[in-house]
Amino acid sequence: MGATTIPVPTGQPSFLDAPRCKDLATLEADIAIIGVPDGVPYAMADTTSLSHDAPRTIREQSMRMVGFLSHYDFDIGGPVLGANPPRIVDCGDVAMEPGQFAANSQATTGVIAAVLDRGAIPIVFGGDDSVPIPT
Repeated sequence: MGATTIPVPTGQPSFLDAPRCKDLATLEADIAIIGVPDGVPYAMADTTSLSHDAPRTIREQSMRMVGFLSHYDFDIGGPVLGANPPRIVDCGDVAMEPGQFAANSQATTGVIAAVLDRGAIPIVFGGDDSVPIPT
């Protein structure tokens, strides 16, 4: 597995209705949203973690905030994302194979490296608590 993501499917929202990236090699963003639906499940007999749907659910719930991004925020004294908002792009989910935990971890590492190589800051919506733990 290389640095491959599965773009957010048509009909499903991207995070904050951000533009979608279909090819990491052409990513142009300040912030790259990446879903990591699976890590290492607690029960090794399982092939996916219980948080498999987390990236999709976070994207869906983010749509509640889209209308407020340009509103004045009294706490910060300006619009929520500022006068010059960062370029946020949703890169979809890391391509994973059920039950292939080591390969999935390597795929996630590859995607994060590709995003960093393009100069973007990755924000990862995960899977389970194994996602932020290096292997």
